[in-house]
Formats: sequence, structure tokens, C-alpha cells
Amino acid sequence: MISLPYVASEYNVSPIKLSTWSLCAIANGTIGNWDDPALTADNGGTALVSASEPITFYYRSDSSGTTYNFIYWVDTECNQTFGAPYNGSPYSSPSRSPAWTGAVGSSWTGPIGDQSSGSDFIGVSGAPAIAAAVQSNPYSTGYLEGSYAKAATKPALAQAWVQDGPYSPHKGAPPFGNPANHNDLVHGFANVTAADIDYGVGSDGGSLNSSTPWCQLYIPNSAFVTPTTANSYPILGISYLLFYGQNNGLHTADKITLIKYVESAAAGKIEKGYEYTALAPSIETAVLNALAGNSSQAACLQ
Repeated sequence: MISLPYVASEYNVSPIKLSTWSLCAIANGTIGNWDDPALTADNGGTALVSASEPITFYYRSDSSGTTYNFIYWVDTECNQTFGAPYNGSPYSSPSRSPAWTGAVGSSWTGPIGDQSSGSDFIGVSGAPAIAAAVQSNPYSTGYLEGSYAKAATKPALAQAWVQDGPYSPHKGAPPFGNPANHNDLVHGFANVTAADIDYGVGSDGGSLNSSTPWCQLYIPNSAFVTPTTANSYPILGISYLLFYGQNNGLHTADKITLIKYVESAAAGKIEKGYEYTALAPSIETAVLNALAGNSSQAACLQ
């Protein structure tokens, strides 16, 4: 799970709400201060801070699936046409574009190109370092799995509510998704089914050249990057189980027990307390089928 944590006690509103336009503009360096009028508008007209404070944005400097998920969302959502009210004041002007200008991929070094907004982008290695950095800097933000934000204390980290999509002339502004609300996470994955599984490929869509591709189940971000259910938290990621093929039968029974438990209803009840949610039953069935094998395909753990 990816979230945008901040130190809640330093701000005039809680939770902080970020429209799609504003989050895109923060990510590309267009918005550089917490008192930006766009952020004020997102939060019902209340300025987030009492005086101008520059935004420090911490990103993962190491190779990270979390970065991949975040940048995938940014690249998908920040290159669209933003209708009213995001095409006028206080959002849009000739110098204020939410369009993403950074690199897309598993690594990120901050925005690319001219950045004069006053924000600062700093790379740190690992999710715990992101959490610690934000804790030490009250006017900062970053992205990391929601479970890390929830576990952080002294000071506590809160998580911004993020808007799911652009303004629609027919439906108006979309709702803000709450990453700490389990239902919003469920809604975000609502359209993901077993039909979305790609077998034997990686995140780039290329073959992994495996002799057992049915053992490699991958769900591309395109299946969930744009939720269509109301009150969805839109910045999501999927956690994978990875077992190496050269273990020579070591602990096989324990691995099978683990997979069956993770895919069980009992585990699903526990996951939501850590800002995770189980995928659709059809996904769980596909995992268990790969585990067991069938008449034409060998079991994936043996």
C-alpha cells in the first residue's frame, strides 16, 4: 500500500486532502509550498499551514516496487486533461501544470526539468528511512506502504486522503479515498479478477523465460490504477509471494502451509488491520490452483 504521510500536528486541517491535480503538481515540483492556494482549495478553503512552508518530498533512492507503483499512478493520472475546476484559478495558469515530467520506471530521482516552486526532493533508501525522514521534518511528505505509516510513532504519521480521478462535468469532483479505511482499499481493487492475471511475465510485460510460466502470476498495474468505484483509494500496489526454484525441496511443506493460509478467509480478516486487503476470491483460487498443479501442469512447489 502506498500512502502520503505527514506529521499531522503541524497542520491546520486533518486529514489533509489532495486532489489529483494537486498531488500531480506536488510530484512534478509545480506546487512547492504547503500554503499553495490549490491545497487550500482542496481542503475546503482552510490553509494547511499558518505561514509559508516549503514542501520537502522524500522518495525512494533504492530500486523499489513501491516507487514503481507510485510512478505508475502518477504517469497514468497526471497526463490527462483536467476539466473544471482544475483548468482555472487557483489550480491552473500558464506556469502551473500538473503534467508529469519525470522518469517512469522502478527508479526515480525527482522531477526532471525546470523546477522553481521552492520544494525539495530528497532520496533515501528503504521505507523505514522514508518514515523516519518525514518524522524528523514536520513540513515534508513522501510515499510508502500504509502499514509503515500506521506503525510510526513519536511523532505519529498521518496519511493524506487522495482524490480518485479528475473532475467530471456530469458527476462533479470525485471523492477522496482514505488509505486507512479498509472499504476504500477494497473498492480500489474491486475490478481486479483472475482474468487480469498475466502468467510468466514481469512488470515490463516481457517473458521471464521460465519453463513453468503457470507458476508466475502477475497482475499489471493497469488492472487497478484507475478505480471506478466511489470512495476508492487510488494509489495501490500488490504484494507478491516469491519462492526461489533452487531450494532443493527445503521447507516445502511449510511454504505450502504459508500460501494456503495467506489465501484463506482467516488471513483476510487480519490483513485489513494493517492496511492490506485480500484480492478477489478468483485470484485466491488461481494461486491455489497453481500451487496444486493439475493433470497437465506440475505443482509449483514440490
